[in-house]
Amino acid sequence: MDPIQEPALGPPETVRRDDVHLSADRHLYCVVNMQPEGGFDMHVHPGLEFGVILSGEQERHYQGHVTRLSAGQVWFCASWEPHGWRFTAPSSTDVVVQCLPVFLGEATVGPLSWMTIFAVPPHDRPRAATPEVRAEMLRFGDEVIREAVEQQPGWEEMVRLAVLRALLVLAREWSPPAQYRRQGEIRPLNLVRIMPALALANSAPGRRVSVREAAAACRLSRAQFCLVFRRTMGLSFGQFELRARLAAAAQTLLSTRDPVEAVARATGFVDGSHLNRVFLRHYGCTPARYREQGGPRGEVALTAPGPRAR
Repeated sequence: MDPIQEPALGPPETVRRDDVHLSADRHLYCVVNMQPEGGFDMHVHPGLEFGVILSGEQERHYQGHVTRLSAGQVWFCASWEPHGWRFTAPSSTDVVVQCLPVFLGEATVGPLSWMTIFAVPPHDRPRAATPEVRAEMLRFGDEVIREAVEQQPGWEEMVRLAVLRALLVLAREWSPPAQYRRQGEIRPLNLVRIMPALALANSAPGRRVSVREAAAACRLSRAQFCLVFRRTMGLSFGQFELRARLAAAAQTLLSTRDPVEAVARATGFVDGSHLNRVFLRHYGCTPARYREQGGPRGEVALTAPGPRAR
């Protein structure tokens, strides 16, 4: 799984929005992708994402980083992190778990919070580096599919425990960057402290939420908030807030026929030109092209829409 040094999220052959499958009432979504070789999909969504290649090969694209994966290898995406992918071999499939942070709770993986795995830059995240670990990840993928399809009582808790176990297996042979190794650097409690800011940014995509306003919602000073937010999420609140508004713009482009100018103003951008520049930088295409070629394809949802049962 050696990284490929080339610009990530370049102009795709086909781009699509990622439906927002998660909500306050639905914390978990599982999907199997079975896409023809060569087609490119680009995603952004509010949930954390953990995926496993079941067969074939795949490229994963992030801003500034591209990597190739084969059967048994894994990837991670943080909340609102733009990422793209394409299968690069025939008969390729994967299984994906998307969840809101609250789904995993305050568990740790060894000495680290599970949040650390998602907060570090893409090229520093854990990899399934050995045949033994890749076999373990394939078993994890099979278990997720079985639980999500059968939906026996307690199946969501079984998926949660399977995810945490898989993260622990990966963390055992992983050495995070030095700045993330210090105890207390990323703690589940910190996630609780910044949740009001996350909710505020996601519930108000039509306007820009200031750092001062977000800090006040968390009852923290501006300096405290900025420090805790970056340590917990791996990016600044400003970057996170921009991702949330871009995702809202992408959703609006696909769900309405509103002009790009109107979409821009409705999601807190100065005008259509401003949205065009930012959209191109983050999504690798213009808003018009995104709307023209968007639409889900090649995926089989394992979890049906509706409130989650707990």
